[in-house]
Amino acid sequence: MVLLGVLVVGGATAVVISFARGGGAAGRTGGRPGQVWSPEHGHWHDAPVPGRPPISAAGIGEQKPAPPGTPPPGKVWSPEHGHWHDAPRQIPGLVVTAVQAAPPAPAQPNP
Repeated sequence: MVLLGVLVVGGATAVVISFARGGGAAGRTGGRPGQVWSPEHGHWHDAPVPGRPPISAAGIGEQKPAPPGTPPPGKVWSPEHGHWHDAPRQIPGLVVTAVQAAPPAPAQPNP
């Protein structure tokens, strides 16, 4: 039992160290050349270009309108991020129903 505990703790430690050293991002495949994985957004971004000034933080939090024209197939505009995201996929057999929030409880008088 102690050996099993040591193996579990050791394995968990190895996973944490791997991700801390970038193993989580390095293990991602599928980005085009010149792109880097963004763990914060969960998708690929263009890599910084040497000699080009970094993106300004001005305007962060502002909604960005979609560019004119037809969206690329399978994409939806993200006004928060200012770029296209993959459109949500439907899962066969999954039925999504709306859930109404419960009405607020009546206020209790203070004694």
